[in-house]
Amino acid sequence: MFATPAYAATSDAETTFRGLAWVYHDGNRVEPTGFLGRIYLNGNFVEYLETDWAGDLDFTISVPLEDTPVVELFIMYTNGFANLGPLEFEGELFGDFWLGFLDIHLVGTPTPPADTQAPNINNASNWAHDGINEAFVLGLIPQALQSNYTQATTRAEFSALAVALYEAVTGNEITGRASFNDTNDVNVRKMGYLGVVQGVGGGNFAPNSTITREQAAVMLARLAYAIGQPILASAPTFADNNALSSWAVDGVGQMQASGIMGGVGNNRFDANGEYTREQSIITMLRLFELLG
Repeated sequence: MFATPAYAATSDAETTFRGLAWVYHDGNRVEPTGFLGRIYLNGNFVEYLETDWAGDLDFTISVPLEDTPVVELFIMYTNGFANLGPLEFEGELFGDFWLGFLDIHLVGTPTPPADTQAPNINNASNWAHDGINEAFVLGLIPQALQSNYTQATTRAEFSALAVALYEAVTGNEITGRASFNDTNDVNVRKMGYLGVVQGVGGGNFAPNSTITREQAAVMLARLAYAIGQPILASAPTFADNNALSSWAVDGVGQMQASGIMGGVGNNRFDANGEYTREQSIITMLRLFELLG
């Protein structure tokens, strides 16, 4: 990959760093089918990229003028999800312009490393393959959930996914812990501390009980709130709204309006239907993209 000099005018507080890049394989320019990327500025996550590849990548980030930006790209291309990163290049300020350079060339056949493609993807539904791979690359799928994707999600498993998302988006580990009588699961305790999950009464959590669709919607809405980016309130418009629990109406409306969750067909939400691992993973990915 080669990045041409990047350019933008400055302001009083910050300037824009802009990069344009191409990929070469064995000396020949190639055009992968798509692009996934995360940009870090001086060690801090600043932007998530997902684009259809048209022969180049154009990205823009804002940087404080007093800092010399070190931009780290974790990139991959979607035919095979071959890992090309992390990569680093530094920018320099010349008058009113930031200039940046990146020179990366692939050598040999770019086969996917073992740790850049979700395992056992064949036991997931076809519609979920791409999203599961993408979520896996972003570190959103704990190892225990990297199989049996059509299996119903338990309360503890959903907590693990929620922790992975929260810590990926915020860059901070959750240090607080709630206590339950029937589990010491660290992910449950983290999410309980943040108020994303709650007990079932008597100080218990029921970690192995499976979640319903309306429960998933409420927990996703709480997760966005805990991250500090609450989703705007909106009333749900499903034909089976009358089947929603009163405590779930707001969460379902938020998930529907944001596009994170949809219906199951015929404008039905199916509030008490089971929620599978792959559905949980895909909606966590959508929330990640919305908040990112």
